[in-house]
Amino acid sequence: MEAYFLSSSAIKPVALGETGLDRFHLPKDAGEAERILDLQKASFSQSLQLAKQWGVPVVVHSRGAFQECVDLIDASGVPWNQVIFHCFVEGPSEMEQLLRRGGWGSFTGVATYKSADTVRQALRAQGLGRLMLETDAPYLTPVPHRGKPNEPAYLVHTAEAAAQTLGVTLAEVIETTTDTAKTVFQIP
Repeated sequence: MEAYFLSSSAIKPVALGETGLDRFHLPKDAGEAERILDLQKASFSQSLQLAKQWGVPVVVHSRGAFQECVDLIDASGVPWNQVIFHCFVEGPSEMEQLLRRGGWGSFTGVATYKSADTVRQALRAQGLGRLMLETDAPYLTPVPHRGKPNEPAYLVHTAEAAAQTLGVTLAEVIETTTDTAKTVFQIP
């Protein structure tokens, strides 16, 4: 787990994350997998309580566990406007669940992949006004650099894909995502 900090005279975290549930990397043994998932759920629940206590957004890792994450967040009392599902690779129906609650999805280079139409549908469902982008470096490198380690300089390709998907200019995506990040993470 990481806490993200903004430099100032008083160090204050701006977010807690990434934290959540990951079914992809569980052991093959069903009993051991359930034990590990229970530990993940306990850790995630504690992280949610810390984010709530600190009054900061929580950056959620959800791999193969979207509904379980949603259920734990609902139970936690964390305000949904402070919930960001990082590396959003779900579809439009999951995005609609987030939007109804006030949560956010953050998109990576996956949005540039030919096979990721459902991700682009989710991006359209969230819309420009709530758009968040990220690198997830060194993973999920956007086209045309796919296959190489990802880096922040490649985020422009994800932004270009978002602009094309939404039918807006790259400048609009850059301005909106910057403003959104400042708002969500309470950065002056």
